[in-house]
Amino acid sequence: MSGSRRGPGSIKAQQSLPILEILAAIEQMGDPLRIEPHLGRLPPEALAARPVALCELGGSQLRHQPHQQLALLEGIQVLNRLPLVGGGADGPGGADGPGAADDPVHAVSGDDSPVVEPFPIARLLATPNVSIVTVLPPAPLPGSPRPTRKHVPWWGSRPTADGGSSPEPLESSRVAASSTAALPAVGDPTRWSWLQQLRRQPVVALEPWLEAIETGAIELDAELLAALADRLDAAACRRLLAWWLARPQADPALLASLARPRDAAVARLLREALAAAAPERAALLLPLLGHQRDPADFPALEGWVRGAHPARLRQAALEGLAVGLPAWPLPALRTLLRGLAVDLDGTLAATAVDLLARLPQGRLSLARLQPGQLDPAVLRRRQRRLAALPAAPLVLVVHGRSGGLIPPELELLAAELERRRGAPVLLQSLTGTVLPPDPRPLRQAAASGPVSLLPLLLLPGSHVCRDLPAIAAAWRTSGPLRSLPFLGAWPAWQTALREEVAALKAAAGAPPLLLHHPLASAVAGRYLAHLAGLCAAPCRATPYDASDREELLSLLEAPDPLPVLPLVLAANRLTDGLPAACGAPLLQRPRFHTCLLDLLEALP
Repeated sequence: MSGSRRGPGSIKAQQSLPILEILAAIEQMGDPLRIEPHLGRLPPEALAARPVALCELGGSQLRHQPHQQLALLEGIQVLNRLPLVGGGADGPGGADGPGAADDPVHAVSGDDSPVVEPFPIARLLATPNVSIVTVLPPAPLPGSPRPTRKHVPWWGSRPTADGGSSPEPLESSRVAASSTAALPAVGDPTRWSWLQQLRRQPVVALEPWLEAIETGAIELDAELLAALADRLDAAACRRLLAWWLARPQADPALLASLARPRDAAVARLLREALAAAAPERAALLLPLLGHQRDPADFPALEGWVRGAHPARLRQAALEGLAVGLPAWPLPALRTLLRGLAVDLDGTLAATAVDLLARLPQGRLSLARLQPGQLDPAVLRRRQRRLAALPAAPLVLVVHGRSGGLIPPELELLAAELERRRGAPVLLQSLTGTVLPPDPRPLRQAAASGPVSLLPLLLLPGSHVCRDLPAIAAAWRTSGPLRSLPFLGAWPAWQTALREEVAALKAAAGAPPLLLHHPLASAVAGRYLAHLAGLCAAPCRATPYDASDREELLSLLEAPDPLPVLPLVLAANRLTDGLPAACGAPLLQRPRFHTCLLDLLEALP
């Protein structure tokens, strides 16, 4: 070769033999395995100058390339029968032959080449200036029997007298690998290969290994556990877990594999160990207890999270809840996570937000978090989780004005909300048609899922009690619908209302009047009593045109007017008749605009 790459044509000219196909043509044909024996390298790693076992020669790659493996072995066997030529005159590569003294030897297998035991690779690697081109015999004629090849396993080799290696019978290697006494010590360079061989055995008696580990005859480390892991059933894991828990200095890296089976006895061992565990061990055991996914463990994990424990223990307990998330009672889990979202520990709060997003109706769970109580970093995390969750098309039912006219502030709200949610938002006025002319765009956007319907109404009047059921029934005729409570019933909205009343009271020195249109039902009366108690402010019915309205206006136009807060979302006849200083509707006030956008953005 003389350092240059030669094509099949030049090889054929030198050898004067018919070449039908070249497989595993090392160097010349660019073998995908990149086998380069003359450089002393056979992937996956470089070979040292020592006797090399066949199991170290990238057998996994050769097994996946059977044609190339057979072709390579054929060439090696033929080379074993030919004289090695480096400077002699008798061989085909001598000074008088077609190749010069610096040319490598070309070993060719002819039509009658038998398939024999593999040539020791180490002997070939020790030969300078040698490379191999393997040539297959001509293809058999149609209908003739195909030659059979004896499969030679690549594993289980033993060194020979000349420094090479030869295959060892599989049965003897099985016997050696099954003996606990034959396990090389930790740090022995042959230990990893020995454990790999153990792992590949079809049958291994597990009881001697368990007894040797429990009695201390051998030390269980991560490498040995990896070799035995596929054979460990629940009973074996229980035994090894009990062995680990009884040893104060056991390797923590082993624990996750030993507690892997979901088993009542394993869970019982973990509970008993947690009852008397030091903090370092408790932090390891709490996630594994959650992995058992036993609903009976939720109170214990909740106690660890809520208790006055070090941060790492609270975080480990929350990790246990995260591992077993589908198993816990959903209402109690939501309550716990909502409380953790406002925790002073930022890591716990951020993890709680992530877990809320993973629960069923995750957007709704995030919507019930009050943004004003969240740490800024946690609030940004909440926004990212909302952006990653798909949002359904939204129908907002509003009161509207005469003729179905929608106030501009509501239209701006819908446009901003549609941009944030990435889903269509439709405004439907109570003073307009019951169903929009064409609901198909929203149904297409929902992709056969439900459309969400939310009434932006603040009081449980006749619209909530009578009109909304009719609107929801009309929408259900076109597809599935998720109907949500009216806005005034949402705790987050009521909290914003209470904060606004407190701000007005602080500025004026007296609580404001909560103005609303007259309500007559018993439900409305109970709601107004609740609202007056929540905000510590009186509620006053204010008809659009009546004699007592004149009395109210005179109070509002006095030199020292009373503060008022009209309970209307957008401009209507009530706010039109109030003085400009106090008649702004809620949506025109920053607090309520921000609150409503956050609530609606987080809806499912």
